Amino acid sequence: MPGHVFYGLYRYKKLINVLITAFFHSKSGEVQRSDVNMYMVFTYISLLRLRELTFYPYRRLILCQEPQKMVVFLSFVFNEENLNNLCKDEWLKLYDVEFVEQIVADVLVWLPDIDELISHLEEKVYLNKKKEEEEANAWAAGGKGRATVARPFNITAPKPRVVPPEEPPQPPIRAKAPPPRKTGPTTEEQNIQQVKEQNREKMSAFYSDPKKQPFKLASDQRPTNIEKVREEVEAERAAELQFEGIAPRPAPAPTNAQVKLNSAAILREDALYKKKQEQEAKILQQYEQELRDASEFKEWQSTMLAMDEKERLEEVERRRIEMAASQQAAIDAKLKQVEDNKELVAAMRVEAAEAEEQLAAERAAQEDANRQKREKIVDDRQGIKVAQEKVTLERKVRADALIAEKAELARRMAEERALEHQRKQDLIRQLRAMENVPMAPTKEFDPTSTMEIGLLEEMSLAELKERMAVVKRKQKEEEEEKRNEIVDRKQQRENMLMEKAANISRIRDLGNTQAQMRRLKKEQVKEEVVAQQKVKREQGMLDLHERLQNKQEARKAEQARLAAEEKAIKFEQLRQAASASAVEETKFKELRKGQDRDLKVRQDRTQVLAAQYEKTKYKQETIRTTNIRNESKAKRDFIKDYDERIKQLTIAKEVAKKEELDYKTSLVEEEHTRVETMHTKGLHMSQRAVI
Repeated sequence: MPGHVFYGLYRYKKLINVLITAFFHSKSGEVQRSDVNMYMVFTYISLLRLRELTFYPYRRLILCQEPQKMVVFLSFVFNEENLNNLCKDEWLKLYDVEFVEQIVADVLVWLPDIDELISHLEEKVYLNKKKEEEEANAWAAGGKGRATVARPFNITAPKPRVVPPEEPPQPPIRAKAPPPRKTGPTTEEQNIQQVKEQNREKMSAFYSDPKKQPFKLASDQRPTNIEKVREEVEAERAAELQFEGIAPRPAPAPTNAQVKLNSAAILREDALYKKKQEQEAKILQQYEQELRDASEFKEWQSTMLAMDEKERLEEVERRRIEMAASQQAAIDAKLKQVEDNKELVAAMRVEAAEAEEQLAAERAAQEDANRQKREKIVDDRQGIKVAQEKVTLERKVRADALIAEKAELARRMAEERALEHQRKQDLIRQLRAMENVPMAPTKEFDPTSTMEIGLLEEMSLAELKERMAVVKRKQKEEEEEKRNEIVDRKQQRENMLMEKAANISRIRDLGNTQAQMRRLKKEQVKEEVVAQQKVKREQGMLDLHERLQNKQEARKAEQARLAAEEKAIKFEQLRQAASASAVEETKFKELRKGQDRDLKVRQDRTQVLAAQYEKTKYKQETIRTTNIRNESKAKRDFIKDYDERIKQLTIAKEVAKKEELDYKTSLVEEEHTRVETMHTKGLHMSQRAVI
């Protein structure tokens, strides 16, 4: 079945794309573009395979999907108006008329079953609407809704777990005793040293012969003053380079910035100073009453803080020294790691070159096979393409003829509608002309007269204007009085702010003087602390240098020992090279050792890569699970929100439709009433004209 579906999607791709395009254009606010593949599959089944599949399996496929999406899809596809108006014209450009009409007829056969299925899905979408209506009817009738009856769960009793047998304790591991170690130079080292002495004596005797000495010229042995002249010339050139440059001008002193305080800043700062004065007065009053203050505590607190700061600085210095030592150790480890990586990279490059050669050969073979297959397919499709183009052209001609016929029909209907509209406009103009006919003579207005109804405050328009002018003059006088009061209050407030600003300036000057004195004292203490820290830092650097020097000497001694052992091994190899069998045996042993080392390195690398792969796999699985959970939650929230919005929009649409229907009904009734009234008036006017 999946293979047939894929083939059908490819074969009828144009047919399906026409309906999918119209579907997304018509339902753009209710569907998502990410579901296009699902809608294409269901479009193919609904249009071309529903008769073969029958309705019951098709219903099962629909119920497996989300109800909201299927309601929108089924209501669009199984709609005769949508198929004829949105899809049929485009289909006729691609296929025969009989084929298109057969597709539309096959779809419309299933309308009763599809309507029932859509109703079932709508009940799911709108949260069991039928059940809620039944409960509402029951409550309206005075009864109660159906309550949920609790039932016990049918839970299977768990099986008892089998206790695993205890593992026997492993025997203790006993290490072998280390072999005895010899001190001093070995026999091989003594032999090598003896050979070096003999070679040194031979070279000394060879070069001590006067015949072997190099030839010397007597002119080179004469005294000369070239060095003295060279020094004088260099001194003259250096003196020419000593000159005094132009001294730059000093930078101008910065000017004091003028800061203008607003009233809020002045009041805020004045309130702060008053609060501080109240606190100081409270402290003095408390000292007068209790004869004690917090000076001892403050002194003890400052001492403890200084000690804490001293301990912190010592801890920082200790960590700095440890970090320097760690840095040196890291440098040594990095150098060793670089050497190991070079060996590993060389081996990996050889393997990569072999794999690349094999991959290139396979790729070339695959390209040859694909080229032959492509040439064969192109030859086979050449004839099919010409036939398809001919059929497509014929279908397009028939579709253009049908479209032209529909356009002519639409033009005729438009002309009829225009004539009907013109007739209605003439009727409306006649009715409006009848309305504009004056029914009674007009009367001129006198501003000095009253209505003569008999009210207590009855007055003419002229008297009303005069009284309003008097009231406006009175309001203007009251505004002038209030304006003068506001100006006086502003002047008093400005004077008060000036006094507070002067007081704030005086307090600031005093605070600046005291802060400068505290700053000088703090700088002196800081200089003393810096001097002490400098002495301690220098002592720590000396200790660190001594420790690093000791480590370097120990490392050099170890390297010398390893070099001596390597020389001894080489000497032993040379001594054993006397016989061919010994050489072969040594070579075989070295090859075995090299293979063992290579195997061990590969095994360690494989274990590390496997551990990294497992760690990465676990992390990836965790991230994927988290993402799936988040996506599922977001999807549920979106569907819930979407369903709620659809429900609200449906209710609002029904209410708006009802209101619009009522409004149109009222307009029609008013229009009928107005027409009848105008008709009656027209009859009366006609009778008067006749009379």
